Amino acid sequence: MRAGLAFIAIACLASGCGSADAETGDEANLKKLKGVTEAERAAYLAKAEVWVEAKMPSRTPDEILAGPPGDDTFGLNEEVSCDFVEPNKDDKLGGMTPKFQCKLPSGEIIKVKYSRGGNNDEVYSEIMATRVMWSIGLPADRMYPVRVTCNDCPEEPWAAYVQAYGTLFNKLRFRSPGPRATRRFEVAAIERKFEAVKIEGPDGTEGWGWDELPARPDAYWGMNAAARADFDQAHPEQVRFDALRLYAAWIKQADNKAENQRLVCMKKGVTSEGKCNKPLIMMQDLGVSFGGGTELGGLKYEKVSKASLPGWTNQSKSPTWKDFSKCQASLTGSLWSGTLNNPRVSNAGRAMIAERLAALDEDQLRAIFQATRIEEKQETWTDPDTGEERLVTVDDWIRMFQWMVGLIDDPCPEH
Repeated sequence: MRAGLAFIAIACLASGCGSADAETGDEANLKKLKGVTEAERAAYLAKAEVWVEAKMPSRTPDEILAGPPGDDTFGLNEEVSCDFVEPNKDDKLGGMTPKFQCKLPSGEIIKVKYSRGGNNDEVYSEIMATRVMWSIGLPADRMYPVRVTCNDCPEEPWAAYVQAYGTLFNKLRFRSPGPRATRRFEVAAIERKFEAVKIEGPDGTEGWGWDELPARPDAYWGMNAAARADFDQAHPEQVRFDALRLYAAWIKQADNKAENQRLVCMKKGVTSEGKCNKPLIMMQDLGVSFGGGTELGGLKYEKVSKASLPGWTNQSKSPTWKDFSKCQASLTGSLWSGTLNNPRVSNAGRAMIAERLAALDEDQLRAIFQATRIEEKQETWTDPDTGEERLVTVDDWIRMFQWMVGLIDDPCPEH
C-alpha cells in the first residue's frame, strides 16, 4: 500500500502533477483528488466499478471472523482503553446515533460507536452489512466489534457532543452527559475507512446519489430476453450497478442519502496528472440495514429497521420484491434523504449479486453473525417453524439469510 503511494509520489516529482494534491507527493494529500470537474465526476460515475475483487473471494470462516486485515485492526471483542476527547465545533461528529471520540495510548484519536440499553442497534447492523460485503468482494469500511473502557468519560458521552453542537431534536433526546468517570461499553465498534483516494466534486461533495447513476433506457424493459442479453453484454457497467442496487434493496438500506455513498479512486488508479482511471463507487454508513426499512411512506424508520431478523424477513410488511414480474425490488427510502426507491434491475444484475451471496456457506455465515455479536442484541421473535416465542440465535440468522438469498436467486420473468 505504502509502496504504491511512494511510486505515485516519485512519478509526480518526476513529471509534475496537474492537481495540487498530487504535486506534493505527500501521502496525506493523496487521500483526496480535488479540482474534479462536474463532467469528470459524471464520467467517473458512469464507468465506476463496484467490485474490488473480480471473482468471489475465498475467505475462511476464521478470516471472516477476524475481519479485514491491516496494521490498524482490532480483534473480536478486543479490550480497548482510551481517553475521552472533548467536543470540538471545528471537528463535529455528525449523525443521530451515539458515538464519541477517544484517544488511544498511541495518541491516535478514534471514533467509537456504542450501544447502551439498546439505544443504538447500528452497532450490529453496520458490522453485519460490511462483513457480508467484504466477504463477497464489495468495497466496505472496516468495522471491528470491541469492548471499550473510556477514561474521564461522561455517563452518556454522545450527549456531550449533542449539547455542544447537535440538532434540537438530538438535544431533547440526549439531555445530560452526566458525571465523569471511567466508563465501560460492552457493545462498541471502531471504524476504519476503506483505503482509497476520495474524489471531491466541484462543490466539495464526495458522495453520490443512486439517482445520479446512468440508467438503462426505457426501451430496455420492452426488449425480449435475447435483446436484453445483447444490451447487457455491451453495457457491463449497468449489470454491476444493478447488482449493487439489488444488494442495497435486499438488505433494506433505507438511509441512502448521497453522503452515505462514496466515489473513490483505487490508489493504483491515480495518474501522475491527478486523474483517476480506476473509479469505484461504494456504500458507507450502513446502520439502517438488515431490517424492515421505513414506514409511513418513508417518514420514519421501522422500529425493526436495524439488524432485526423479524423485520428483515417479514414478506407481508416489508417484502423483498415490489413486483417480481418486473424484477422490481422493494425499498422505500427515507422521505428526507432517500435516493434509491424500488429499483428495477436486470436479470443479469440480479444473478450477479445472488450468485455471490449464495456462495457463502454455513460456516462463513456463522462467522459473519458471530462477528456481529447478534445474540447480544437479545431480540425476540416467533419461530416461523414452531410458533415459539424466543430469542433470535446465530443459527436463525444463517437459516433465514439463506432463505432470503433464495428469494432473489430465481430469474425474473422475461417476455
